[in-house]
Amino acid sequence: MTNSIEPATKLQTINFHEHTVALIEHNGEPWLTATDLGNCLGYNPANARQGCLNLFNRHADEFTEEDTGVIKLMTPGGMQETRIFSRTGCNLISFFASTKRAKAFRLWAKRTLVEANKPRQATVQLLAQTQAELLRHAPLWRDIKHYKTLGLNHGEIGKLVNRTNDTVRHHVRRMEACGILTAPKSLPRQQQTAFDFLPHFQGGSHA
Repeated sequence: MTNSIEPATKLQTINFHEHTVALIEHNGEPWLTATDLGNCLGYNPANARQGCLNLFNRHADEFTEEDTGVIKLMTPGGMQETRIFSRTGCNLISFFASTKRAKAFRLWAKRTLVEANKPRQATVQLLAQTQAELLRHAPLWRDIKHYKTLGLNHGEIGKLVNRTNDTVRHHVRRMEACGILTAPKSLPRQQQTAFDFLPHFQGGSHA
């Protein structure tokens, strides 16, 4: 179960009963905060977050990094560490909850969270295709990606690809902007950047 702390953004809002739920963009899927999840399950709003966390803490050994994690999220009180739950995590929590709304929420989440993620999944696939096309036309990027996966630093990579440290760093920043060396986070921006670079590489300029 991951406790990787990284910034995240709100994807969209949807409604469950009288509650407005903010979907959090994380690892390419919509996630819910402990507060929103607790509200959906029918806990008193003043104790919604803690009620959800109590359930999680009692059954923490049954959750994996695909179910829950801790991220940094902008709140009215500033940037704060927040526990979030994926579709599978929401399903687990709802099974452990004994509230009257647990079953209704489980059925709602199963349908709604899958539907909410479909447009993003299509964008992820398109970005992956664009990235593959970029790497096909850019042997230098392919080499840098390979050496980065081996854990080499910029200086070491530079010696292997006959480029300066600064040049390697420059290309690494470009690759990260296209989502090649990092997990997709800001999909629209990464997709647009990848599209913008593609004609440049297709023209044979990739040094």
